[in-house]
Amino acid sequence: MLEIKKVSYQAQSLKWLVRNISLAVPAGQFLCIVGPNGAGKSTLLRMISNELVPTEGFIRLKHRNLRDYDPTELAKVRAYLAQKRDMAFPFRALQIVLLGRHPYLQGRKESSHDVLFAQQQLQRLQSSHLAERVYLTLSGGESTRVDMARVLSQEPELLLLDEPTNHLDPYYQLELLELCRSLVNEQKTIIAVMHDLNLVAQYADRVVLLSEGRLVLQGQPNEVFQREPLREIYGVDFDIWQNSQGRLHIMPVASAVA
Repeated sequence: MLEIKKVSYQAQSLKWLVRNISLAVPAGQFLCIVGPNGAGKSTLLRMISNELVPTEGFIRLKHRNLRDYDPTELAKVRAYLAQKRDMAFPFRALQIVLLGRHPYLQGRKESSHDVLFAQQQLQRLQSSHLAERVYLTLSGGESTRVDMARVLSQEPELLLLDEPTNHLDPYYQLELLELCRSLVNEQKTIIAVMHDLNLVAQYADRVVLLSEGRLVLQGQPNEVFQREPLREIYGVDFDIWQNSQGRLHIMPVASAVA
């Protein structure tokens, strides 16, 4: 599905935000990118989305260089949920979700099928009741669910999610991650930047750990989430254990912070 080869990104300040990262992400996998603030997680995701162009290296999506896709074609293959999502106009939530249908409209007005499909995505996010609400009046969690419905309305094969559980209460965090698992079961590929290592441990198929723009570790959660490398990168100790169902749990130790 996705090949990232020796990718680096240098900001205008000449600081390298990402250095020499290589990854291969097959179809039907839930990959989470983790690391401390400033590790280069969002920068890497923005390059995968084609919002940023790598300074070095290349990215291939479905065996084609990402730069060879035209915007409409790319929008039918990958969808990107940014961490910061600004909206200046008083659109209703359903209109926001319908923006995801834009790549398929070819200049025409949305059909009844497009509207129904958008409504179904809101329903999938348990947000049908928000359809007529003005987007600007929604809470952070409500707007995240609406934006996720917009992403699904694009019918993408690859979903790029930057901190998708931000602003969500525990119930909707788990709902969203269960949805991600169901999408992966449908052979969708998901790459998400997340900070909650405990949620990542329970839901991700594979984890990429970044620090200072470099790839430190990658593998299954139980391979990446080890006390010593986590302490070295995050500067705190972690309790790591498996519950009776075999789920991995990771919690920072409060006493480790002076």
